Amino acid sequence: MPAFLFRLIPPRPDFPLTMDDEERSVMVDHVAYWTRLTGQGRVAAFGPVEDPAGAYGIGIIVADDVSAAERLRDDDPAIRSSQGFRTEILPMAALVTPTVPFDGACGGGVGPRRGFGRHWGHERLRTARPRHPAHA
Repeated sequence: MPAFLFRLIPPRPDFPLTMDDEERSVMVDHVAYWTRLTGQGRVAAFGPVEDPAGAYGIGIIVADDVSAAERLRDDDPAIRSSQGFRTEILPMAALVTPTVPFDGACGGGVGPRRGFGRHWGHERLRTARPRHPAHA
């Protein structure tokens, strides 16, 4: 199944530090929504990014196509609010997780059946040993 990078852009760069009570309530609902999607397997991971240029949130969406990813975005309480959030949804070429290989939204795919192992050394990733002395 294809994967997409979701980026939630808040209304201002210092949003995490300057949220008012209404915005905080929206964010509580937003986190609950993404937590539920993660539990359903529709989101592989999500969380805030502390970029010095301005904080934002990311999520890795697993969806049939970009339209399905957009529907998940449209149901997000942060987007439904009047707080001024914006989003970007970008297709991922591949998504590698510890247990489940997902196809990339760009058609590259993951796993031997889609060529990822041949082109990017995916099979070696599973058997490689750490080379750093602290991990020996």
